[in-house]
Amino acid sequence: MRIRTKLGLSSTIITVVTVTFIGVTFYLIYTLNQFYQKQQSVEKITEDYFQMALLGGEYLTHPNERPKVQWISKYEEQARLLDEVAPLFVGPEERELFDDTRKVFAERNALFAEVVKNIEQGSSKVIIEELNNQITIKAQAGVSDTLRLSNLNRAYITDSEYKLGLLVVVLGILAVVISLSFYFAGVAIGKVLHTLEEDFTRIASLDFSTSTATTSLGDEIITLTRAFEIMVAKLKGSYVTLEQKVAERTKELTERSTELERLNKFMIDRELKMIELKKENKELKTRVV
Repeated sequence: MRIRTKLGLSSTIITVVTVTFIGVTFYLIYTLNQFYQKQQSVEKITEDYFQMALLGGEYLTHPNERPKVQWISKYEEQARLLDEVAPLFVGPEERELFDDTRKVFAERNALFAEVVKNIEQGSSKVIIEELNNQITIKAQAGVSDTLRLSNLNRAYITDSEYKLGLLVVVLGILAVVISLSFYFAGVAIGKVLHTLEEDFTRIASLDFSTSTATTSLGDEIITLTRAFEIMVAKLKGSYVTLEQKVAERTKELTERSTELERLNKFMIDRELKMIELKKENKELKTRVV
């Protein structure tokens, strides 16, 4: 596989994995945020149950406007809260518990309204106590539902936090693996290029021994190595041919130089003989005269 293809494929995989992990991370964070909101709302509902129980007990002991008005105010506040957080409870089990909580909450408020009505009308204490007992039973049922809902939500939070932590660990391991892969790939390419550099230096010193640049990368590097080895082989052949031609030319020049030296020596000897002959001829002429 070519390096360009490898890099393109690696970039695509890294991009897809990164986008996927980011998407999953944001989803888990969003889910956790919803769970935290639900947990806060459930805790607030449970707290309101106890506060309304105190207000109800106070109204039975001292039936006046203050606890009644506070009960109504707390009821309206809790009703708004239940309406706001209702879309958060989408799971089958938690939705059933939430609906039961709303139902108990409404029934409890209706019972308190009956208590107020009977107290204001001066009904018997037996009826009022019976209504109060029903309010207590409804409160216990409501608190039980909210506690179960809280435990269920805590389990969801724990599971989501575990998944988020696991995702971070996997992402960290993946980042380390990718970093090591690029590091070792860079080291492998660097070794091949360093070997090629040494081969070029050796060629510059007219050493055409076999190249040591070998690789198992199976990409452009091995193509470059093979091309380099072919170049070395051709250079070696050309250098050998050039050496042969230089040797032949040197031999030819040496032979011609030797021949010229012989010819030069012959000409010098001949010139010397001519000089001697001229000298002898001159001496003969002198004697004759």
